[in-house]
Amino acid sequence: MLTRRLALLGAAGLARPALAQADYPTRPVRIVIPFMPGGPNEPLNRILAEWLTRRLGQPFVIDNRPGATGTVGANMVRNSPPDGYTLLFSANTGMVVAPLVLKSAGYDAARDFTPIALLQRYPLYLVVNPQLPITDVPSFIAYLKANPGKANYTSPGTGSVGHLATATLMRLAGTEAQHVSFGGTVAGLLAIARGDAHFALDSVGNAQGLVDEGKLRGIAVTGAERNPRVPNLPTLVEAGFPNFQTEVWMGLFGPPGLPAPILEKLSRATEECLADPDVRARLTALTFTPGGGGPQALVAAIRKEQPIWMETIQAAGIRVD
Repeated sequence: MLTRRLALLGAAGLARPALAQADYPTRPVRIVIPFMPGGPNEPLNRILAEWLTRRLGQPFVIDNRPGATGTVGANMVRNSPPDGYTLLFSANTGMVVAPLVLKSAGYDAARDFTPIALLQRYPLYLVVNPQLPITDVPSFIAYLKANPGKANYTSPGTGSVGHLATATLMRLAGTEAQHVSFGGTVAGLLAIARGDAHFALDSVGNAQGLVDEGKLRGIAVTGAERNPRVPNLPTLVEAGFPNFQTEVWMGLFGPPGLPAPILEKLSRATEECLADPDVRARLTALTFTPGGGGPQALVAAIRKEQPIWMETIQAAGIRVD
């Protein structure tokens, strides 16, 4: 009798974690955003958090934890319990590029997290201070060559996609400029508008409002095709840089070891969100290309980009700490 009772107690103990996973979530879920509020991904952050809240029946709450090009927030999630109550929305800036530049990051995104979903992609947007004698890509390159090393460009941080993409463009153009990290995209764009900096590669969604107000001037976009929000501007491919098609993407991650039932529930809910016609229309209007493809698509994006960005880092001579 005692043996049977112990066996039943043991079985009940094993069943409790599985039951908790099946009932997930039973309390609010924290979504860590490892960047400053107001960045280009903020609309998607809100859309997906609201969708998951409705779909899964518990609040999904945004928690901005910026620092070290997204690696501070990422490590918070990596070191969290794998129970699904702390998740990460991050970009290839923080998950692919920064770990290659900052050894202090200490992680590999595909190995040390649980990839859940590839959320969106978007191109970069070359913008300049409108007081400069720059109206197109040729005059942009001519200005930099006439002022070698005197112009400066902003980015959200050392090792960000914006930083490395601009360094690559400078190398391909045969010129140079000084990098200034502002710890956030909005601060950098406002510095350009004030005349404290000269140019940046940022997002159309983030910069176009300032362009419309005459505080910035748009010159070109990255990517293989023109952007529908600024169809009059050429791609950098059209402007003479055939291999320059850099994009930023955003992904949803959990801590390592996230249980399969929780991973499946989050992945399925996210795929439903990205497939919703209204959500797709909202993202497209913001110049984002909706993602999809489940965890496999996110892992594939990480593994594809790691050698490309490492080559970029080495060619640009960017110091790895």
